[in-house]
Amino acid sequence: MMKPGTAIIHIVPASSTTSGNDLPLTEVERQRAASFRFEEDAIRWSGFRAALRQILASLIHVSPQDVPIILTPLGKPVLGTPFAGLHFSLSHCEDLALVAICADGAIGIDVEPAARAADLSGCEQTFCHPDEIAELPSESRCHRLMEIWTAKEALLKAIGTGLTHPPDTVCMRFNESLILAESDIPLTGIESVRTLRLRHPALAAHIATLSMPDSITRIDIVHTGSHDPPVSVKVHG
Repeated sequence: MMKPGTAIIHIVPASSTTSGNDLPLTEVERQRAASFRFEEDAIRWSGFRAALRQILASLIHVSPQDVPIILTPLGKPVLGTPFAGLHFSLSHCEDLALVAICADGAIGIDVEPAARAADLSGCEQTFCHPDEIAELPSESRCHRLMEIWTAKEALLKAIGTGLTHPPDTVCMRFNESLILAESDIPLTGIESVRTLRLRHPALAAHIATLSMPDSITRIDIVHTGSHDPPVSVKVHG
């Protein structure tokens, strides 16, 4: 199992995943993949899900297909007994996935292509707090909107509510190292997580945000398929 105080982020390029009927997926996961309208979406989802299972299997020492992924009542994927002490989060877009793992407590991650930032123009009222809207910069408005979106996705994944908690009631305040979060309505756990933007050469064309327990002091970033060593980042309060 992992050491307390450390989070591991796996960057999984779509090109590094495999496809086919022999992927280590459950029957429920195969049915989920079959429900996608477009075949390329099914292939991508299956490949990233299999990669998640392989990563978790290497940590809990079971076969990938036997990794006990279950859902909470609000739909958050977690590990079942006896591995509930290991926490993970998965996010993916067309070209890559991010898998975040730690042993300190619930964790959440979100990634989006930076090129999609313009799609959020005009959508501010649907997910932004009034204070966030008032502070949007004029020159990089869409970029900041995407940063806000990924930060809220990561935070609400970590806490476990997902978007069942109204995102427009959460206010994200950006500083040099961390993104501070407040909620207008009670949100259990918000005071015990840290949220920050992830930086890595493989994420240069993406906006990725991590929400993690405040006991995490180091993040190790592993780039699947690359010969480069993991990148370690110290987390400052």
